[in-house]
Amino acid sequence: MVHIKCSDGSDLSVPREHLLVSGTLSNMLAGLDLCLEVPLTKWCSDATEDTSVPLDFNNSTLSKVFQYCAHQFLKSAAAEDNEASSFDTDFVKDLDAETIVELIRAANFLDIRKLLDLLCRTLAETLVGMFFSCLPREKSNSWVSGKSPESIYQYFGVSPEVTPEDIETLKREYPWAIEES
Repeated sequence: MVHIKCSDGSDLSVPREHLLVSGTLSNMLAGLDLCLEVPLTKWCSDATEDTSVPLDFNNSTLSKVFQYCAHQFLKSAAAEDNEASSFDTDFVKDLDAETIVELIRAANFLDIRKLLDLLCRTLAETLVGMFFSCLPREKSNSWVSGKSPESIYQYFGVSPEVTPEDIETLKREYPWAIEES
């Protein structure tokens, strides 16, 4: 088991083989394996033999990511390879936009390509549904198909209007994007 320290202060214990689905954690664990001859406390002054791997994601996000990793590990062990599995459908079902975006951040950082692809596809389908909201629900598999623009704005927590404060914030945060005349 590998101990993961979440950003909210909680800890997770995850089977090492499940973490190998993550390119980032796989490389990190491989690096630690190379240093097994040297005790952990020799190269990290504040380490103990029970040092956790700190990750900048909360317990809820990491639990969901590691749930996906466990499934992928078991799926690869069973040599099953369905492109669109029922697990994937159930995994993204009932996720709100904020959770999807946080999971995308985690999947990207942890280099879990299949999860990243699944989440980006799900978010893209949601956004496409915003533009085709006039289609009947049965003709589109998007979450927001058939919903009013106002309910979509509410779902994503955005305002349909760009305020002068929004423009000033954008100018301050992205000065390189403003064309000088």
